[in-house]
Amino acid sequence: NAIGLDTAEFEKPLVAVVNGWSEISPGHFHLRAVAEAVKQGVIEAGGHPAEFGAAGLCDGLSVGSLADRYSLPYRDATALYIESMLEANMFDAAVFLPTCDKVVPSFLMAAAKVNIPSIFVTGGYMEPGCFNDEPVVMSDIVEGFGALEKGQIKRADFDYMLENTCLGPGACPLMATANTVCSIAEALGMSLPGNATIPAVSSHLIRMARNAGRQVLDLLKRGITPSKIMSRAAIENAIKVTLAIGGSTNLVLHIPAIASLLGHQLDLKLWDDLSRKTPLICKIKPSDATKTMVDLAKAGGIQAVMKSLEKKLDAGVMTVTGHTLKDNLGAVKIKAGGVVRPLNNPFAKEGGLAVLKGNLAPDGALVKQSAVPPEMFTFEGEAIVFDSEEDAIEGLMNNSIKDGQMVILRYEGPKGGPGMRQLQFFMNILCGMKRETKVGLITDGRFSGTNWGLAIGHVCPEASEGGVIGLLRNGDRVRIDINSRQIDVLLDKKELEKRRKVWKAHAPKAKGGLLGLYAATTSSAARNGATMISAK
Repeated sequence: NAIGLDTAEFEKPLVAVVNGWSEISPGHFHLRAVAEAVKQGVIEAGGHPAEFGAAGLCDGLSVGSLADRYSLPYRDATALYIESMLEANMFDAAVFLPTCDKVVPSFLMAAAKVNIPSIFVTGGYMEPGCFNDEPVVMSDIVEGFGALEKGQIKRADFDYMLENTCLGPGACPLMATANTVCSIAEALGMSLPGNATIPAVSSHLIRMARNAGRQVLDLLKRGITPSKIMSRAAIENAIKVTLAIGGSTNLVLHIPAIASLLGHQLDLKLWDDLSRKTPLICKIKPSDATKTMVDLAKAGGIQAVMKSLEKKLDAGVMTVTGHTLKDNLGAVKIKAGGVVRPLNNPFAKEGGLAVLKGNLAPDGALVKQSAVPPEMFTFEGEAIVFDSEEDAIEGLMNNSIKDGQMVILRYEGPKGGPGMRQLQFFMNILCGMKRETKVGLITDGRFSGTNWGLAIGHVCPEASEGGVIGLLRNGDRVRIDINSRQIDVLLDKKELEKRRKVWKAHAPKAKGGLLGLYAATTSSAARNGATMISAK
């Protein structure tokens, strides 16, 4: 009564509308209207909606700075906050409104943990810009900076690109992390069919939001909860979709973190096994520089991808439509000549990601092979070692890094960073300088889904945990063979043991606060998605 409710409304199901809106993030800036549409749908279906905020973080604002150390811990902290709100206020059901890189997985983690009937409405993609008659997105600006520094473009052209790339709200319109996680929410069955490829500024998104508000009441009546939708089979479906679309390497952190809260343990071997069996059937930026989310939408979106993959998926899984995946795909058609190909004519026989192992990464390392130039699939080079991205970028700018070298960028892992920030800028600048076929990068940090080139991340064990990457020195020879899944430093065991005896751990970079808590409690990047949330 104190907030204006009639007594009769107490009898209605209480539905949370968990809104990622804020005035900071372009991915979430437009979600107020979307939330109002959800609430209208809930009311029409006989429920009482109650909205609360869980402000979405935009990695595009923090990447390239120390602020990005908070990105992955934000995922876990926000999941815990939402869990607290849903449990403490005894909600009966929930509709989640996220868009960006860590926001969608954090909301999915909360949905998995609380396990009340839930549905997702992801926020849609941003309209791409245009430069020299080609689509441009946020990562092109950073590449443009590299080109500007090398005198390859004029300042006026760079300024034009800066002003005409990000044209409105929504997720950056390439298959970077944001659109990959939105695609995976749909592939898991947690959002309505077609949601991942709706423009952010669209009446279609408003209609879908209203339908989601209605539909969550049907899920409540039928007792369909996230654990019944995100089964082991559905999770493996989502991994296959990630691989088929050339999705972001960050999903190797996010899907296991979600799965662990549902009692499903995933390892890197599963990812590599599935990648060898799942062809790459969709290519847009960064894998194809001329195509964006606009083209994927025209081709039929994630539903078309799943229709093409149907023989490799478990189509009997439940979805938020209240029907199985097989039912949902029944009328879906793959549009000829688009960016989605049939299984018998893929872009590549293997999926977009590959797991490498060897003496440099005994527990594994990760590469987005769909974004690696063919001539870099095998590479041997002399190591040049840096202990931060800032130092590595300085090495690029002052020409300390030579063609044929392998850059080793370490102490950027979950514990060592702490936070395992995205090392996007180094690779973007390298590509802008047109050196992506001449220099490689290996790191215990991670990458943005925007990256192109030989960028190998998630090296485990990380340097701060005594991993071999922390023992490397300038001049060591490093060899990569993606087809053979090998990553090695050309040193014998005796030399590595000798170096290990004199190695000293770095002092912690963060004490107390969220970063200190994360560094002290997080799992490795090879286990449960570098999360500090216990599944127990």
